[in-house]
Amino acid sequence: MNRETARSLKDATGGSDFCFLSGTSVVASTLDPSATASMQAVSPAAGAVARIEAGGAHYTMLGTPLLDVAGRRIGELRILRSTESTLQRIHALGRDIILVWLVAVLAGLGLTYSLARRILRPVKELDRGAIEVAQGNYDYRIPVEDPDVGTHDELGRLAAAFNAMCGSIQNGRQELIRQERISTIGRLSTSIVHDLRNPLAAIYGGAEMLIDGDLTTGQVQRLAGNIYRSSRRMQQLLQELVDTGRGRSMSTEVCRLKDIVSAACDVFSPTAEAQSVKIEVDVPDGIELPLERARMERVFLT
Repeated sequence: MNRETARSLKDATGGSDFCFLSGTSVVASTLDPSATASMQAVSPAAGAVARIEAGGAHYTMLGTPLLDVAGRRIGELRILRSTESTLQRIHALGRDIILVWLVAVLAGLGLTYSLARRILRPVKELDRGAIEVAQGNYDYRIPVEDPDVGTHDELGRLAAAFNAMCGSIQNGRQELIRQERISTIGRLSTSIVHDLRNPLAAIYGGAEMLIDGDLTTGQVQRLAGNIYRSSRRMQQLLQELVDTGRGRSMSTEVCRLKDIVSAACDVFSPTAEAQSVKIEVDVPDGIELPLERARMERVFLT
């Protein structure tokens, strides 16, 4: 038995070290000299596995006695396996596990951030849409990635439903405005027809009396004045209609109430006289009020 034989055994077993002893002397060994010297001081139990330190390295050792043909002990074979490579692999595995854990944590954080942004972005859009609708902006629409195909998640369907709701509100609001305009036009037309009826009746009655009656000069002048005032009143009504359409309002002025009542009575005086009806005006002269004269005259005419 020599060192070359021990080396061949080490190569054949994949790296295990061998140490042959005769008594306390080392006959052959694959260990370095410092570890080989340590083997002489170690006395393990036969067939037992022990952990030792030799030459600054850690080994797992199995001792087996060597017997001759007569069964006498002539030496000992010690098989050693270094645990340094195993410890290094364990340490490397620990580092790899830590690196994998860090990469997994970073990937999880990145995925969480991406999912949070993807979830919070439509939520923010919904919040902004609610604010716009609360402010009366029914033209606002929440952006949808593919409005033709539609999205399959809850937030996408909620955004599509919100846009449909805004469209329905906008259409209903436009229809309400259209109906309100039609109703306003109807009420305005009724009011105009009602207000024009009195001056037209005054003009018609005055013209009829001028044609059919044998009137004095004073009566003719009075009828002509009534016709003139009635035509002016019709012109004022039409101008008020134009001003209303343009959003203008008439200005007020300080007027004597008796003058307004008298002007209204003058319109009906010819008709009243024809029917033998006498109209008396009893209004104090000192009553003056800030008002719209033309509209107040129509109040008394009505």
